[in-house]
Parts: sequence; structure tokens; C-alpha cells
Amino acid sequence: PDLPEPYNNLAVLHASAGRLERAREALDVALRLDPAYRTAHENLGDVLVRLAQRAYEAAAAGGQSEPALQAKLRLVRDLAARR
Repeated sequence: PDLPEPYNNLAVLHASAGRLERAREALDVALRLDPAYRTAHENLGDVLVRLAQRAYEAAAAGGQSEPALQAKLRLVRDLAARR
């Protein structure tokens, strides 16, 4: 469809199931259809925060981590908790 809302809704379903890459793809489609769609922009931000959290957690799982990495991890965890 040429409407962005179904793609946004699909993204919400994917994100709630932990399929963050698929959620991001659906939000990209929604925003291509309507670049001013604020809800999709906000949802994309939430998905990207969760993806960042996964990446930082994977980096920290490798053993001794740098203070900067720990600070970034705290920041994204705080952001993720606020959504």
C-alpha cells in the first residue's frame, strides 16, 4: 500500500517481538512514503536505541570494557527504559 501507517504498525509488531532489523526496514518504508510521519520517526528512534543497546552489550560481553563503552551502555539502557 501507499500509506505509511500499515508499515509503522508492522514495525511495532516486529519490535515487540524483538525483530529489530525487520522493524527498522518497515519504518524505512513508512518514512519513504511520508517523510514527515512523526510517529514513524519516533518509533525508528526507539528501534535504533534498542539496536545500539544490543551492539554495546555485545561489545561489553567480550571482557574488560572501556569506561566510554560502559557510559554508552548506561545511556542507551536509560533511553530504552524511558520508551
